[in-house]
Amino acid sequence: MHHGDANVIFDRGPIDVLAYILLQDDADSFELGEWLPRIRGAVQTLDLVVFIPIEARDRIALLASDDDGVPRSAVHKKLQEILLDDPFGFSVDVLDVEGATEGRARMVLQRMRRESR
Repeated sequence: MHHGDANVIFDRGPIDVLAYILLQDDADSFELGEWLPRIRGAVQTLDLVVFIPIEARDRIALLASDDDGVPRSAVHKKLQEILLDDPFGFSVDVLDVEGATEGRARMVLQRMRRESR
């Protein structure tokens, strides 16, 4: 098994893809049981997942072409459920951040410093 470099930040990961898949009209055709060990293995290599909720005044402007059938809010709710309720037993450390960008960054850096001790 190849272990990557330390201090890598990913914008998206397997849980994002899983949330999206589970909301598709044909989600029943997805072999969740077959994929869970792989997803779990990938997720458990992460030191920290930072969950940034959609805010009341969404900071991300979307074009009409960005909506491909599954509303962003539905994916957000499913992702929140998977990360915070952990129904699939991923057992990954999740930091739920909110507020101003600078405050979010401070929260992440504080958690990283605390974990590195």
